[in-house]
Amino acid sequence: MENLLARTVIVSDLDAAIAMSQRYRSRFKIVTLDGQVMNAGGSMTGGSVNKDAGILSRANELEKLTGEEKALQQEKLVLEAELQEAQRQFDQVEFELTAARDQLRAAEDQVLRLQGQEKQYEILLDAVIHAEETAKREQESIRQRDEGDRERFAAQRAKVQIYTQQLAQIREEIARLEGSQSAAAEATAQMTGKVTALKTEEAALEAERATAQEHILDLKQLQSAMEGDREKKIALMDAIREDNRRLEKEMEQLVRSQTENDERSRQVEQELKAVQTARAECEAAKTRSEREAQEKNKDILNMERACALLEQKKVTSSMEESQIVDKLWDSYGLTPGTAGEFRVELESTAAGNRRASELKRKIAGLGTPNLGAIEEYARVNERYSYLASQRDDVLTSKRELESIIRDITKEMTSIFVTEFGRIDHYFGQVFEEMFGGGKGQLILEDPENPLTCGIEIRVQPPGKQVKTITLLSGGEKAFVATALYFSILKVRPTPFCLLDEIDAALDDRNVERFASYLHNLSKNTQFIVITHRRGTMEASDVLYGVTMQEQGVSKLLRLDLNQMEQYLGIAE
Repeated sequence: MENLLARTVIVSDLDAAIAMSQRYRSRFKIVTLDGQVMNAGGSMTGGSVNKDAGILSRANELEKLTGEEKALQQEKLVLEAELQEAQRQFDQVEFELTAARDQLRAAEDQVLRLQGQEKQYEILLDAVIHAEETAKREQESIRQRDEGDRERFAAQRAKVQIYTQQLAQIREEIARLEGSQSAAAEATAQMTGKVTALKTEEAALEAERATAQEHILDLKQLQSAMEGDREKKIALMDAIREDNRRLEKEMEQLVRSQTENDERSRQVEQELKAVQTARAECEAAKTRSEREAQEKNKDILNMERACALLEQKKVTSSMEESQIVDKLWDSYGLTPGTAGEFRVELESTAAGNRRASELKRKIAGLGTPNLGAIEEYARVNERYSYLASQRDDVLTSKRELESIIRDITKEMTSIFVTEFGRIDHYFGQVFEEMFGGGKGQLILEDPENPLTCGIEIRVQPPGKQVKTITLLSGGEKAFVATALYFSILKVRPTPFCLLDEIDAALDDRNVERFASYLHNLSKNTQFIVITHRRGTMEASDVLYGVTMQEQGVSKLLRLDLNQMEQYLGIAE
């Protein structure tokens, strides 16, 4: 306090300050109660102030403002606490939002994985269905081949039965021829017939057993090929198992029959040994009959050889068929069932060869398969998934930013439209007051886009029909601009304003109107006006002039018009 105001003197008015400054030759600073300052050296500062009170006479107001300041400080502390609480809640909500976004991304990734698995399952299902259909077709083909084998086996059995009947007839004829021979020869003939019949039956049973084993082998191979799709082919496997059990039972019956036949054969051989002695005695008598029987036996053997050759051809044909099926699968990836779809009728063998050559050229034209396509697909798919997630994040951020921009633009538009309406309202009032009548209006060129469109100023001074501001004179344009500025000050008042020769283009009548209106606005805003116009200076409260009576030395002159009126005795 001492350091700042030790050389400062407070006086009642400017006259006392001037007298004291002259008496003490401006050695210290003098301040009046109404805010005028005389610095050490003789310079003065001051200006238009509120008429209600001076700077140093506001103790009560200062005390009141101090109390309000304390209350505001308390309110500030409460608001800061609320702000901290709100910030904490905001951080919590932001954390929960981040966690929810992470969960959303994880859920989206899970959905993508499930969709990929669903597609894979659909592909596997199609493959299983296709394999099932192929297996059904193969089963039908095997069934047809089995029926064909059964038919051929029945035909061979019928032939054997025919040969057996022929043999029986021949033996009956031999028996009739040997009717005159002894009982031992008859017994020998019967034993020979039984042995031959048993051998024939044994050969037939052996062939039937081999056929059944091949059938069982084919069914087992089919069963092993169809194990891949166990759930959907369970019914077929049950049927195959049933067939296997039935065939096994048949085989067991055949084995039992063969065992019984072997036993019977041993018994017959024993009986044959018993009658060999009697047979030796009848050898000479039945030599001719035996030759004829041997000839018939040769015919039977030839028939058996023919049956064996047919069986061998059947086995060879089955092997060739298996090789052809394997080659069809290895070369073309087709099964006998699916290959039927590509069946084409050929005119001749040459046409078939040409067709085969043409297909081989097409296969060769496909080129070498890309063995790394699966790994390359996995790598590209992983890169695609990563870039897709990055793209989704960018799109999400873009949508959020666009939403924020839309909200800010909407708020800006709302505020601008509201404030523009107020400015338009005050502009009409200010224009009418300053011009002494007429109309003034502000219009948006595109109300749908208020932030980007132009603004049209429409004015109509008293006694004129003017639609646009471009038809006014220079002074009128300046006056309209001043009115617009004052209307903006009414919407947003400022405590201090500096005007630099704003009245230079106005005529005397408009200067008077400008000075009068400016004087009214000075109740809420302190104005400093730089001007050369008489009317503006006459309406001001305090005049300051800067003069240079000596070269390089400026002096400041101050004139309080209110005090001059009191001094001259012309105050109202």
